[in-house]
Amino acid sequence: MQTVTLSISKKVVYNEIEKTTSYAGQKMAGEDATAYQRMRTVDDDSTQLDRFFDESKAEFCKQMKGYLVQEKYGIDEATGVTEIEFVLELSDSFDTVLKETMQQDLVSFFVLNIIAKWFTLANKTDAAGYKEAANNMLIGIHKNALHRKRPTRPTY
Repeated sequence: MQTVTLSISKKVVYNEIEKTTSYAGQKMAGEDATAYQRMRTVDDDSTQLDRFFDESKAEFCKQMKGYLVQEKYGIDEATGVTEIEFVLELSDSFDTVLKETMQQDLVSFFVLNIIAKWFTLANKTDAAGYKEAANNMLIGIHKNALHRKRPTRPTY
C-alpha cells in the first residue's frame, strides 16, 4: 500500500466561496435587486459555513472510508487558519500522477458542496446544480483513488 495525503485549508475554501457567491449574486442583480446581498457570503456567516464545512468533511470521509486511515488537523498559529490533511492508503499500483487532480477536486468538492448548502438558504434555484457538481467531484476523487497504473513487463 502507498500513502497519499490530500489537504484542505478553510481559508482557501472560504475565499473561493466568497468569490463565487459574490459573482453569482452580481449576475442575478439585474433580475433581483436583493440577490447580491442575499447570496454572497460575508465574515458574519462563518458559523453557518463552519457547519457546512464539517458536513462536507463528513461526506468526503464517508465516500473514502475504505481508504482513509487518518485525519490530521492543524492550525496555523500566525493566522489561526484550520488545515486538514486526509491520509489515504491506496494500492501500490495507484497512479501517482492523479494525486494533483485529486487534490484540486477535493478543494472544488468542498467549495461546491458548501455553496450548494448555502444556496438552499439563499438561492434555491441554483442549489441543485451546485450539489450535482459537488457530487461529481466526490465521485471523481473516489474513481481516481481506485485507478491503477498498467503493469509493466520487467526488462532483464
